[in-house]
Amino acid sequence: AGTYNNVLITPQIEAGENKTAWIEHKEQNFIFPLQEGQKLMLGDYLAGDGIHHKRTQFEADGINIKVAGIYKFTNGLYYCTVGIPFKSINGSKVYSTHFKGQQQNIVALGNCYITANGGLLVFVLEDQNITTVEDANNWLIQQKQAGTPVKFECELAEEEIEAYTPEQKKVYEQIVQTAKSYKNVTNIYSPDPVSPVFSINYRKDIDAYIDNKLANVQAQTNMINELLSTTKTSATLLDNLQSDLESEVE
Repeated sequence: AGTYNNVLITPQIEAGENKTAWIEHKEQNFIFPLQEGQKLMLGDYLAGDGIHHKRTQFEADGINIKVAGIYKFTNGLYYCTVGIPFKSINGSKVYSTHFKGQQQNIVALGNCYITANGGLLVFVLEDQNITTVEDANNWLIQQKQAGTPVKFECELAEEEIEAYTPEQKKVYEQIVQTAKSYKNVTNIYSPDPVSPVFSINYRKDIDAYIDNKLANVQAQTNMINELLSTTKTSATLLDNLQSDLESEVE
């Protein structure tokens, strides 16, 4: 399907030389409005009580989220610590725009990780001449001013639920109440350039479900009747054969 001069074009491709009946194209569109800066990340989902977040991103800008301390590790490297700005973070691998994400407690140049208790972010600057908290935060500020802010992404230890705006709530209810699946094939897509992963729960077509069950029961009944009929016929043939044998003996 596509558009031409703002007209929706839905061609039907035929297999073979014989033309078949036109199948009406069916389509539903729902636009879930995200607010500025709001994101749906891998694993996030919509539910009745709001947007459930399983991952999060944050920016260390040196002002709002900043380095709290610099420490010298046993290998002689200086590493920076930042307090996690969220309630609970999973201590698994972290991703960053400026650092190589690692599992816990790997202190090396250019690395970053989340501590085991999920309370601190640790990163090691390539420039080891930065040995004070003030210099480290100035470096973060400079990165933001240069248009390359330092960002991190990690997994939340517990889902965080973000309440819907009134407009989002309205669209969510429209999806739940009016979205339909089409028989045989239902294609679901998003125009977002980064293809999302959909996980869909849907209700069965109750009428079709009952019809299928009744058809299966009827088929089983017909088979049983056929078997009974065959058994009855076989019994009659045996009776006739027995009678014939008895007549010949007499």
